Amino acid sequence: MNRSFAIPAALLHRPWVLWLVCWSVGGGVALFSFAPFGWWPLLMVGLAWLFRTLARAAYLRDAAAASGFFAHGYFTVGLSWLAVALARYGGLPWGVAAVAVALLAAYLALWWAIAGGITHWLWRRLGTVRALVPAALWTLAEWGRGGLLTGFPWLMPGFAAAHDAGPLALFNGWFPIVGALGVTFLMVALAAAWGNAPRRLQTWGITFGVCVAGWGLGQIAWSEPAAPPVTVSVIQTVVAQDEKWDTRRWQTHFTELTRKVARAKGAVVVTPETVLPLFESDLPQTWRAALVAAFAQGNDAHAPDASNRTLLLGLFRRDATGIHNALTTLDGRWHYDKRQLVPFGEFVPPGFHWFVRWLAIPFADQVPGVANPSLGAWQRAHWAANICYESAFARWVVRDVRRGAQILVNASNFAWYGKTHGQWQHAQIGRARALETARPWIQAVNAGVSAVFDAQGRTVAIAAPWRDAVLDAVIVPQQGLTPFVRWGGEASVVFLALALLGAVLSRRGRNRVRC
Repeated sequence: MNRSFAIPAALLHRPWVLWLVCWSVGGGVALFSFAPFGWWPLLMVGLAWLFRTLARAAYLRDAAAASGFFAHGYFTVGLSWLAVALARYGGLPWGVAAVAVALLAAYLALWWAIAGGITHWLWRRLGTVRALVPAALWTLAEWGRGGLLTGFPWLMPGFAAAHDAGPLALFNGWFPIVGALGVTFLMVALAAAWGNAPRRLQTWGITFGVCVAGWGLGQIAWSEPAAPPVTVSVIQTVVAQDEKWDTRRWQTHFTELTRKVARAKGAVVVTPETVLPLFESDLPQTWRAALVAAFAQGNDAHAPDASNRTLLLGLFRRDATGIHNALTTLDGRWHYDKRQLVPFGEFVPPGFHWFVRWLAIPFADQVPGVANPSLGAWQRAHWAANICYESAFARWVVRDVRRGAQILVNASNFAWYGKTHGQWQHAQIGRARALETARPWIQAVNAGVSAVFDAQGRTVAIAAPWRDAVLDAVIVPQQGLTPFVRWGGEASVVFLALALLGAVLSRRGRNRVRC
């Protein structure tokens, strides 16, 4: 690679702190690509700027540093809402909470730094297939950080492209084919082309083709009705986290819950995660009777699916293996135990019990549920549940759909994080899962955002955050597998990325470029 690709000397002579801040701010601005803002092209512009720098960097360390600083700003700002839980409810000083988030962001940014460094190294030696190299490496990096050490796939770039119907829904049609991870591949590939060949007609021709193909694929129905339409109700409670464990307020919160249950008209009613912070076995009989009575009030005799109604309650459950974060029917005949637990919040990694004791988080030593839990069978449909940030892990959702799930339900509690953008990011992940699987997605969230999305990812009903609400909606159970689910979910995308990377490496001897 000739010297014209070196970073200008004037830039290199500036203070390194300014350089770090510049890249961190650039990554931080990408927050506006995600919900509630939804300007996902902004992330691609930022990545294009990054990839242009990688091509011009004189040294591998410069490329890795630029990628790492950009990613650190991206994750620090995008995940800043975590500090609320650590400081306001976990007992940490705000400064320590900020450092903890920054350290998590540094770990996540390391994946992008490695991908950026390898991209630069390959570009200098191969000089070909520039767009596909970072696309493959970023895809592998995102898959890696989503799986290693329990994984944390939040803020995957592909999630930003999951939109309601409209001009920004151009990538929606790609989700049933390649999932959010594959959409990440496409976004990175286009951004790399924008950054390195912005004046080439081919770049914009490919961009136009990808967007048009996404629109066209979005017109395909990848699933079909499996049962008659079902009326559902989603209850959104608003209980601040510092009040949730205050036993003096439990009766007030329970009374408000029963009022919402009585208002719910759906054949299936979903409540948020741990809507009552009790063990199922400890639920007072008087409270259980009150819920039964309130549930009977909401029965709409004129609805075709009014018989055999089901109320799903978020509770804790205890068995021989330990404590579970669960979603259970009011009659106790069915339950789901959370499989993907939150490190430090729901389980304690080895050697970190001292840290969890410092945080003073209740029920922080839970055990995961079985990998293949039983599906709910209500209203002639099969229902699969997940809890809280399990929705960010495609493997669980894909597994459930392959086992026959026709409707997907998520119960969450976002009061931990205050009035922040994290609530909207969570809802956007739910939309992405609906698009990937062609299944209706229902999520009931304490403090919001509660929503119902149809099998095309369109909003059927949604509640504003931090407002009490009961959403009544009609959904259609779906059957049939999307290509993404049929081909094995993210595993197929990873295989494609490895195959493309292998094809690029096989050209090393034929397309060597001078360093």
